[in-house]
Amino acid sequence: MKLSAFNRVRLRFAIEFWRSLRIVWPVLSGIILLMIGFGFCASRFERWPFGDGLYFALITGFTVGYGDFVPHHPLARACAVCIAFLGIVMTAIIAAAAVKALSRAQEEQASRPDSHSPRS
Repeated sequence: MKLSAFNRVRLRFAIEFWRSLRIVWPVLSGIILLMIGFGFCASRFERWPFGDGLYFALITGFTVGYGDFVPHHPLARACAVCIAFLGIVMTAIIAAAAVKALSRAQEEQASRPDSHSPRS
C-alpha cells in the first residue's frame, strides 16, 4: 500500500516526535518528579491528603488550574509557583520536540525524488 505524501509526512512526524521525546525523557521525568515533590510539599503545608496534592501539582503543572484547590499557606503558594514554572518549561520542551520532528519530516519529504512533481 502506497502512502500519500501527506500521510508520509504525518508518519515521519510521529516517528521523529517519539524519537525526540526519548532523547528529552530524562529531563521531562525529572520535571514531573519535581512537580510531584512540590505537590507533596504543598499538600503537607495545606494539610491536604497526598492524592489531592498530587492532583493539585499535575493540574497546576499542566497549566489547567481548575481552582478547586487553592493554597493559602505562603510556602504552599511558593510551591505552586514552582510547579507552574516547571509546567511551562515542560510545555516548552515538548513543543520544541514537536517543532524539531516536524522540521525533520518536512526535510525528508522535500528530499524525496517524487516530491518535486508540479502541482496542478
